[in-house]
Amino acid sequence: MSFIKKSFYLATGLAVVSTRALQKTVEKLIEEGEKYYEGKPTPLEKMKEKMNDIAEEGEDKLKDIRNKVYDLLGVTPVDQVEKLDKRLSQLEQKLVTDAAGSDS
Repeated sequence: MSFIKKSFYLATGLAVVSTRALQKTVEKLIEEGEKYYEGKPTPLEKMKEKMNDIAEEGEDKLKDIRNKVYDLLGVTPVDQVEKLDKRLSQLEQKLVTDAAGSDS
């Protein structure tokens, strides 16, 4: 075999071996990267969680301000009125049931 042919085969073999080695290395790196991020929140998920926390804090602060304004104005908040209305309905139902039981 001539020197040129041997050189060509050597270069081709080197390219094939290098490609295989590079492919294995890349696959290994991808696998390691997947293991690293598996179970960990992504940066986008972290940001979303932080924004939700900030929104909840803001809602709590607004509720506190709203309740202070209600107290200042002497107004009963809607949620308290709804709770009282529900409790009143329950007591009325109980009263009707008790009255029906005592009539018998």
